[in-house]
Amino acid sequence: MRSTIAATLLLVTGLPVLAGITTQPSFEEPLVTAPAEPSEWRVHLALYAWLQSLDGDITTGGNTVPLSLDFDDITDYLDMSLMGAFGVNYGRWGFLLDMNYAELSTNLPTPLGIAAPFVSFKQEQWLVNAVGSYALVRNGVTELDVYAGLRLNALDVDLGVNAITLGGSQEWIDPIIGLRFQQQLSSSFFFRAIGDIGGFGVSSDFTWQAMAAFGWQFSECGSFLLGYRAVDTDYEQGGFAWDVNAHGPILGLEFGF
Repeated sequence: MRSTIAATLLLVTGLPVLAGITTQPSFEEPLVTAPAEPSEWRVHLALYAWLQSLDGDITTGGNTVPLSLDFDDITDYLDMSLMGAFGVNYGRWGFLLDMNYAELSTNLPTPLGIAAPFVSFKQEQWLVNAVGSYALVRNGVTELDVYAGLRLNALDVDLGVNAITLGGSQEWIDPIIGLRFQQQLSSSFFFRAIGDIGGFGVSSDFTWQAMAAFGWQFSECGSFLLGYRAVDTDYEQGGFAWDVNAHGPILGLEFGF
């Protein structure tokens, strides 16, 4: 789970998921080499579904339980999910708020054996990214943004062992830095990649995020996105620990104005 070297390499890719839609260039014309200087406000809205798998360990009340949930079984453990993003840009500067809320409940196998063959698991989580960005490259075909900001985790976890319920609630904020890359493949299709790292011992020991996706712009202001996203967090405070990798396919609708 603590693959620091691999996570750091993710900085060759780009900004939190669903960071915005750009005007499609004409691929029958020569590429513009001078960076574009957009001068008006742009607003971006997105609704998406992230089909998460969860892998790792949860510790609450001094008891550690392995967590392994596959997105193929998401209908068995997902009770509720709300996901969306809002972004605004002016010139080369931008701001993005990306929010995920999920309620999960299931039974997990436990190494406690015959005395407790299963542990009941219930979790509520807010995962929020709030970042500011600056465009290093904007030429109508290629975009490269650098960004920095905060990642909020708010967790409420209950583990039930026989007749005993162990609960833990934690909220923490991690600083993050990263890059976003987008490349037009044609007048209607594009590729997007993001990557960031953070934590640095401020709250989490380490956290990273990565996404790669292909997009289709089906109208002047609307796009469809299909890709894969992963967020890894290694956090420990007192008797609570969250060492979990959330990853899975992501599907989104984006609208830009």
